[in-house]
Amino acid sequence: MRDDSLPSKEAYPWSFLFERSADAVFLLNQHRRLLRVNAAWEELTGLKNADVRGMACSRRSSAKHPSFEALASALGPPAIVFDGRPVRVQRRLPLPGKSHVIADIDFWPVRDGKNRLRILGKISVLQSEPTAAVILPDAILASRERYDASFSFDWLQSELPEMQRVAEQARLAAATQIPVLILGETGTGKRCLARLIHQLGATRDRFFASISPRRLPPDFVARSLFGHPGYGTNPQIGTLYLADVDGLPRDVQTQVLEQFFDPVRQSPRLIAGSSADLKTHVRNQQFVPELYERLQVLTIHLPPLRKRLADLPVLVEVLLPRLLDVAPPKLTSAAWDLLKSYDWPGNLRELRAVFVAANSRAQQREIDARDFPSYLRIRVEADSDIREPLKPLVLDEVLQRVECQLIEVALKRANGNKTKAAELLSIWRPRLLRRMEALKIEDPGHG
Repeated sequence: MRDDSLPSKEAYPWSFLFERSADAVFLLNQHRRLLRVNAAWEELTGLKNADVRGMACSRRSSAKHPSFEALASALGPPAIVFDGRPVRVQRRLPLPGKSHVIADIDFWPVRDGKNRLRILGKISVLQSEPTAAVILPDAILASRERYDASFSFDWLQSELPEMQRVAEQARLAAATQIPVLILGETGTGKRCLARLIHQLGATRDRFFASISPRRLPPDFVARSLFGHPGYGTNPQIGTLYLADVDGLPRDVQTQVLEQFFDPVRQSPRLIAGSSADLKTHVRNQQFVPELYERLQVLTIHLPPLRKRLADLPVLVEVLLPRLLDVAPPKLTSAAWDLLKSYDWPGNLRELRAVFVAANSRAQQREIDARDFPSYLRIRVEADSDIREPLKPLVLDEVLQRVECQLIEVALKRANGNKTKAAELLSIWRPRLLRRMEALKIEDPGHG
């Protein structure tokens, strides 16, 4: 039975808000089919509820009526909503009498009286219609949505207490606006975690900006942060991520302290990352102590990948397909053994690069150990040789084998003459006889 029946007021206690809302509101079922629209939606689109009821709304929609295809695509909810997370996206919306307008569409996951998942949507047309040069193509908007959806708690799933604490701290950071300090080795995912906090936080409607001071000239960093307009003063930026914050010059550190921690000044939410020991930098007077004290109120430590080898199946199944934009790759047992034997000095960044290379070599088949870069196998074999325990060597047994071989060689050269063999070995004949008896060397019967 298709689940596209018209919802009743009993099924949705808030249905009176649905009808009386001045905003265009619509309701989808878990299969992305349109169940209901309100009067404001009909007035906005020029289409009646009966005409569009049951229409499949998807970003890859192929509606039966050609005129509905663009509308069905615009109303398609991102996959992130089905994980229970509300989201706002910007779409190009076809309207009667106009070519297109840009609208913000909010999607909320809700439940009906039978605990079935429903998607509630609200359309907010922007007040000023942008010029054609500003309108982004649907392909770019869809790509942006897929990119935003890749930032979820899935890659933080772990049985390790350290990673469980990271997930709890990330949720706490998303629920507040306090500064966050993320510490971890290069490639552990500090920038991804900062983006995840932004996507789940109150400033997700604004931009996420990132700057790496260590890679830029000091004067350019100062202009980027505090120029006009700069990252530190731009109201359209919701979160600013300072990668390698220890690379900031001391005078710029002081400016960051004054700009981002002054309650009077308007500035984005600040998240800083570092792979260095900031306490040592403070002791060496390389980092402003006041700035460190403000940043370390909420500190998140990301463990390296070599301590998360048990999480590799989760990372391969969840994180990599989103980053590679491919179906989850299947791995042979040999491939898994190789992955779990490597120590991953480049962490998640190296893991992604390795899978990009392996995926291109595999060409739609299972990924085997031979598909991974050769340096991976060489490194694992070298580490295995180093870690392999040495076999115990009993000195007396080794010496007896060597002595036995020497006596046998001397007897052979002396044609069995024990006197000559003893001379070749530089020992007396009685000693040779005793050693032959002790080593159970057969008497050749000569001499």
